[in-house]
Order: sequence, then structure tokens, then C-alpha cells
Amino acid sequence: MRHNCRVTRIIDADTFRGVVDLDFGISLVVTVRLFDCDAYEMTGTERPKGVAAKEYVETLLGGSTVVVDSHKQDSFGRWLCDFYFKGESLKSILSEHGHLKQKIDSNNPKN
Repeated sequence: MRHNCRVTRIIDADTFRGVVDLDFGISLVVTVRLFDCDAYEMTGTERPKGVAAKEYVETLLGGSTVVVDSHKQDSFGRWLCDFYFKGESLKSILSEHGHLKQKIDSNNPKN
């Protein structure tokens, strides 16, 4: 389902806290994560790229309202969602700017 979500906190480039509008004057504060993608981590050897990715997302989305299309909850209780900012997929935006890790498809013989 698609809902408007006001971003209240950027945890890292692919995980956010937000207030989701469920319609009829009902809203819910949730942690949401981008579905089927992985941004650089905020720790370890990826930290420099992770910090840069988070700062990019903070500049882009901080306090904005995005559209979320929810898929399911993960084992940590986060909602896995596709995000759309000004009509464009956040996954595409992050990928174009080099802030996502490339996923390796084990079924693809070229990997």
C-alpha cells in the first residue's frame, strides 16, 4: 500500500524514522528501510562511504514527505518499502549517485 511518510530521522542512507499517514486522521511512527537494496554501512571499512551516503540523504530528504510503498516487515520490525521523492524512486537516486552497494545475484553466472 502507498502512504505519505514525513521523514523525522535519517538513521543511515537506507533506514529512516517517519510518521506514516494511514488516512482518516490516523498516523503511525515507524522505522522504514528501503526494500531490496543495501547502502554502505556506518561502521567498519565502509564508514566513509556510509557517512557520505547518509549526509546525501539528509540533505535530500531531511524533514520532507515521501511516498512509501510497503512490502513487509523484516526480522527487526522495520517496514521494507519502496520510497518515492518528488515522483522519483529513492533507490534510483541513490544508485545514480553511487550510494548503494551492488547486489550480487547468485543465479547470474556472470557474477
